[in-house]
Amino acid sequence: MLTPSDDNIHAFLDGRLSAREAAAFAAHVAADPGLRRKVAALWLTNQMIRGLGQNILDEPVPDRLTDTLRSCAAAAGSSSKA
Repeated sequence: MLTPSDDNIHAFLDGRLSAREAAAFAAHVAADPGLRRKVAALWLTNQMIRGLGQNILDEPVPDRLTDTLRSCAAAAGSSSKA
């Protein structure tokens, strides 16, 4: 049985436990109102953190950055042939 440590709670929330461990941990969480509140609060925090900056990730890469990367790649390719 996994203890309700912060590491195990995060492993549970992140899906890093085996199916058997997750089921046992979920049963433990369901039986303990204090632990259930803690897990719910951490889950909500995780969701908010995952949402931060998402709009930036959905934006197209600026042309200036793409041009710079192409120039760097071309320069690296020509210097490796020398």
